[in-house]
Amino acid sequence: MVNIYPTMLNMEVAEAMHRSYGSIIGRAQVLGLKKDPAYINEMLMKEAQKLKKLGEAYRYKPGNVSYNKGKSMNAATKDKLSHTFFAPGHQPWNHKQLGHERLTKDGYLMVKLRDRHYVLKHKWIWESENGRVPAGYALKFIDGNPLNCVLGNLRLISFEENMANNSIHNLPEDLKEVIRLKNKINRICDAKEQD
Repeated sequence: MVNIYPTMLNMEVAEAMHRSYGSIIGRAQVLGLKKDPAYINEMLMKEAQKLKKLGEAYRYKPGNVSYNKGKSMNAATKDKLSHTFFAPGHQPWNHKQLGHERLTKDGYLMVKLRDRHYVLKHKWIWESENGRVPAGYALKFIDGNPLNCVLGNLRLISFEENMANNSIHNLPEDLKEVIRLKNKINRICDAKEQD
């Protein structure tokens, strides 16, 4: 079983060993056997090809036209279903008005300027007053609070200056040592996960 399990389907292993499917799974678990990653990839590719072939029979071919294209609903059917239609100008229950603000996962405010279009609020405020942010530059919150999006709290800085401000070299020596140790631990943990 140890030799054939990694590169055969469980059902095939069960048939070859004259055992039940469940007993093969249980024994593999006890022995800590795993399927070979190359074999798994090969099986996934075969399965994907099968599904693709199966799906092709049900897809619209180029040039096919829907059976009801250009046909209007007859009056009786339209009358029967009219109560299910959205009224003209209908908005869904979760529609947000222009000017709606939301918070990104990184903690920045975004504002809705038109339907399905949000922009970063601090960038929009800066650009409406000063024009586009030049390439190679970023906006920095002077007080460090990304929710304080007033123009007086925004400063244009180069990427180089931003990197220097966020560098470990500006920190106290004992804090630098803690950061280096943390990074070393992370590298060791990553290396062990890959083994």
